[in-house]
Amino acid sequence: MGVDDTSPIARPADPPGTPSTFARDPGATVDEYVDLAEDLRARVEGDVRFDEYAQILYATDGSIYQARPAGVVYPRTVADVQAAVQVATDHEVPVLPRGAGSSLAGQTVGPGCVVLDMSRHMDGLLSVDPDAQTATVQPGIVQDDLDDHLAEYGLKFAPDPASSNRSTVGGGIGNNSTGAHSVRYGITDAYTEEVRAVLPDGSLLDARPVVLDSEEYDDIVSKDDREAHIYETVRALVEDNQEEIENRYPDLKRRVSGYNLDRVIYENDDGEEVINLSKLLVGAEGTLGIIVEATLDLVTIPDETALALYFFEDLVETMEAVPEALEFPVSAVELMDDEVFRLARESDGYAKYAKPISENAKAALMLEWDDELVDDFEAAIADTTEHFVENGDAFDVLEAYTEDDQADIWKLRKAAIPLLMSLEGDPKPYPFIEDATVPPEELAEYV
Repeated sequence: MGVDDTSPIARPADPPGTPSTFARDPGATVDEYVDLAEDLRARVEGDVRFDEYAQILYATDGSIYQARPAGVVYPRTVADVQAAVQVATDHEVPVLPRGAGSSLAGQTVGPGCVVLDMSRHMDGLLSVDPDAQTATVQPGIVQDDLDDHLAEYGLKFAPDPASSNRSTVGGGIGNNSTGAHSVRYGITDAYTEEVRAVLPDGSLLDARPVVLDSEEYDDIVSKDDREAHIYETVRALVEDNQEEIENRYPDLKRRVSGYNLDRVIYENDDGEEVINLSKLLVGAEGTLGIIVEATLDLVTIPDETALALYFFEDLVETMEAVPEALEFPVSAVELMDDEVFRLARESDGYAKYAKPISENAKAALMLEWDDELVDDFEAAIADTTEHFVENGDAFDVLEAYTEDDQADIWKLRKAAIPLLMSLEGDPKPYPFIEDATVPPEELAEYV
């Protein structure tokens, strides 16, 4: 089928209320970006795509939103990113960094922007220091690929989103990713120690821990440049609003919205006050700078784990059990409902994973333990079984001690979004919120 590169996208009108940029504003045609595309091709080593096919392909991500970009750049080097930013700035066109496009709130689509696809070429593992438990990576590396490389050292990157087999580390830094083990390890900002970022003028910022009022800090702010201005501005912003920051930022493990002003200045292990701008870039969704390199803190991989799946006859009762589960020494707390079980049973690919699930279960609470937290898995599960089954609302438990049995349960859990998105017929789930966070004690009431 031929494609007319000069025509706007033809698309049926959306139903009323559908949040789609396409239907109401198809964006500029390819011809209107000729000068921008030519300037990018002259400055960038990587591929530059401004044809209609590329525009349509990058107009969607994992969310319900659609917005046609001006074009796509596949940078090969840091210099490519710098050049693309400079050219786009000269043309007054916004720049949007993108990894796998798995975000659910439209973070990787934007009308009339230059998309920087970091996943094609800038996807390397640059170095690993097993003794220091750190790794330096490019932003386009896929999370599971990184962990596969790190496994030989007995290490892993702690945040583990459900989309880890496709999501990039740079994207995870952009939205401060979390995952099933956040109750054990926390979220991405806790493991991002240094980042190199391209600023809006194309200059580089090497964000790292800098002791306030040290020689290093004084040397940075003594220069009349963008980096000095950023350090002074951020420090003043945090120090002048310290009381408001302390009062208004919620005390939640999985708080990932907004800029991390509460984490950018902190006390290090030596009792020194440190400013680390990488903490501010994490979760900034590319709005403060484009990450081109990151040094990550790693954690050890537990030798053994165990799982228990507690079955409930009511979803709200399952939700009420969540804060109780957090009182035990668990490394993960996850929840699945009967819709996931039903879809899995009806699916050729996932039916086998749903076989052990009780037909009477309206929801299940999944708990994991690892040998770095508990010495005796059977005793640990006996404690939670006494609490949730013998003295609580759960009516049964499925225990899993072998790697294969646990892997099957995890595959069922990670299948939730693909299964929901593959529903037959017109009704579909509308993903438009990324990592909604509710205090565990209020979860049942919220649901």
